[in-house]
Amino acid sequence: MKYLTTQQLKSMFISGAEEVEKQYKYIDQLNVFPIPDGDTGTNLKITLNGACKSIATLTQENISVLTKSFANGLLMNARGNSGVIFSQIFYGLANSFSSLEDKVEISDFVSGFASASAYAYKSVSNPVEGTILTVIRLVSKKLDEAKTNFKTIEEMFKLICMEANEILKTTPNYLPQLKKANVVDSGGYGLTKFFEGMLSSLALKKNDEKPIEKVKSTTIKNINFTDEIVNDKLDYGYCCTFILNLGSKIIKKQQNKDEFDEQTFKSELDDLGNSIVYARIGDLVKVHIHVLVLYKLLKYVTKFGELDKIEITNMTYQIKKSNPDVFTNGNENIPRISKYFLSNAICTVVPSVKKIVELYAKKLQITDFIKWEQKITPSVHEIYLLMKKCSAQAIIFVTCKSDLVMPAKQAIKLLKGEKAKIKLIPATNISTNFLVCLGFNHNFSFIKNYHTMNKIFKNTYFGQIFKSNRESKYGKIDVKVNDFIAICNNKNILTINNDFFEVAKQLVNRLLKLVWKGNNMIIFCDSLIKDFDISKLKRYIAKKTSIKPSIIMVTNLYCCLDIAVTKK
Repeated sequence: MKYLTTQQLKSMFISGAEEVEKQYKYIDQLNVFPIPDGDTGTNLKITLNGACKSIATLTQENISVLTKSFANGLLMNARGNSGVIFSQIFYGLANSFSSLEDKVEISDFVSGFASASAYAYKSVSNPVEGTILTVIRLVSKKLDEAKTNFKTIEEMFKLICMEANEILKTTPNYLPQLKKANVVDSGGYGLTKFFEGMLSSLALKKNDEKPIEKVKSTTIKNINFTDEIVNDKLDYGYCCTFILNLGSKIIKKQQNKDEFDEQTFKSELDDLGNSIVYARIGDLVKVHIHVLVLYKLLKYVTKFGELDKIEITNMTYQIKKSNPDVFTNGNENIPRISKYFLSNAICTVVPSVKKIVELYAKKLQITDFIKWEQKITPSVHEIYLLMKKCSAQAIIFVTCKSDLVMPAKQAIKLLKGEKAKIKLIPATNISTNFLVCLGFNHNFSFIKNYHTMNKIFKNTYFGQIFKSNRESKYGKIDVKVNDFIAICNNKNILTINNDFFEVAKQLVNRLLKLVWKGNNMIIFCDSLIKDFDISKLKRYIAKKTSIKPSIIMVTNLYCCLDIAVTKK
């Protein structure tokens, strides 16, 4: 075929996502860079499934709308670095396809891949070759070189898949970590499998295109907030949440309700208030909105049906009651924001482990955090919503995992203009995160808190011990199943041994050499580690340094041990 229709391209996107889902466990096993935490496949699966849901109900025969919706779906569901980069690849494609309507041709794909590569590299502050970035860049380059040779779309995608696989084989030549482990890059493998899924869709006959999943249930409990519209017109007023049953009437003799037009309805809501969340399934519409003039909202929406399960809260009274220092400056209708509401707060992500969650909530008194389930990294949208709902206007966001840094940066971009100030501290493990959060002081200004916490972050050295779940090879060292692997500061592997204490001892030695004179030491340790080994480690640390470590035993930690030391 010479071109693709909107439905054919949609089927290709869905087929690509399905191929990644088939391979996600294997992609997890390939994940050794930057650390072997084995979740790239899971992250990509969740990211792509969310994007497929975002295009599932699209009915417009428009290439531009489809690719933009798919890219938005990827971004809002993006998990981990690979998920965010994946979304930027398709933002580049969508930008190139912005003027296309009912078909996309070979020349459009050539320019689209060039744009995809440019967007992907632009999204990463320090691009690393040998990753998904290398795959999209070199595939784009090959497409441009061969653009005059393609007679059909099928020929072009065969070349894309062939080239992606060849590039993938070279990724270990760029990254020593991949070469030592004898694996290819996990993110690049995921992108290659996505392309292969797209190609497999082209083999389908037109009448056999993949059906688009549709929502079957129309029950209220299945309504999800899927379309969020934000503006900055209001601060307080009434918070309203309701379900509108379109066409229904309380009085039987009442004249029929007005015809409902979704786009007009959303536009009117945007004029009436802000913080709008809108969802619709069948004749049920669920709305969340903040308004100053309540009766105008009720008068407008009841033109189309009757209200059910309506909740109204006066936010201004709530603020005055909890914060007496809010005042109005002579006009009771225009509340001014107190210093309290411009104060600063921490937002963070913590492992979904009961003891750690309680530690952050009670010891550190942090309430704005996401509980991170193992192998399910929070998405850009989840981080965005966390910071958005935080009452403070100035936020210090602290990560606890390397592949949370890029999603956090994207979420902060989305929040631009909604919060007064947001600063990111890119901690990549939970012990560093804890020491950084420990430096927060509610009596300090935002700037003083940020500088204090950032100083702790820059002066902290850390390490982690993982247990190998498969055989591999690092240089001349054979790694066996159940071997313990120590990594220091997210860099090369420090040591490998089947004796936990020996590995922990070498990691502690390395950290103490880096800090010289330490100040604080925190250790999170999985409860599966034997008490005997922990006791030996405590005695060893006591001999080596005057620092008294805090050792916290937790169940189901994402690694065997996570340690951080801050120098004075």
